[in-house]
Amino acid sequence: MSKRYDAIIALSRNWKAESHRALREGRKESLGIDDLHPESKMVAIAGAYALMDGKADKLIICGGRTAGMKHPSESYMMLQYLEGLFPEVAEELERNTHLDLNSRDTRENALEAKRIIEEEKMERVALTAVGTQLPRALRIFRNNGIIVSEGYTAEGLLRKYGEQTGEEGKWMRILRNYWSSPELRTRIPQEVITATLVFSGIDPKGELTGRITSMMPTRRGHI
Repeated sequence: MSKRYDAIIALSRNWKAESHRALREGRKESLGIDDLHPESKMVAIAGAYALMDGKADKLIICGGRTAGMKHPSESYMMLQYLEGLFPEVAEELERNTHLDLNSRDTRENALEAKRIIEEEKMERVALTAVGTQLPRALRIFRNNGIIVSEGYTAEGLLRKYGEQTGEEGKWMRILRNYWSSPELRTRIPQEVITATLVFSGIDPKGELTGRITSMMPTRRGHI
């Protein structure tokens, strides 16, 4: 990331599928940091590094109460995760992070991010998401009126910052675990379908897939 931005937007990926099942079956009453999807943690770290490295002035974390109103928002838990991971800059993270507490899918991510961008009078904005999600997310954001200057994969940013900080081994272990995870294997077919709807022009703004997921009793991942 060679350019500087007013903000970088980090897209959450919902909670772990097992956590959703536990809620549905009554084996879990609330959700916390450990229930965040691995992709959400990766994206949060990537966004935080862009902020701490001076490449972005602000961090916008998108992800609302997708498990229901009695559970915390994903964005709040992602910030809590970052503050625990980087306690030495927890105050800086708190001060320079905007949270989207309401969105439930990628289209709503875009609309909530747009609201924050306009309120804060930001102009140059970047977006980070996992590689499987980034092309579709970029298209949906732009189709909903957000001028995103660049998109960056969380995997690429983690690798780059690992090299810069001498912690490449630490972050590569996270990436290797993710690349071999069942979460990624189940995510790819879903992403192929939703990306096809967006890029074909059938669902350019993500409205259709958003309505479909809104009818699901328990969401298992952002669409």
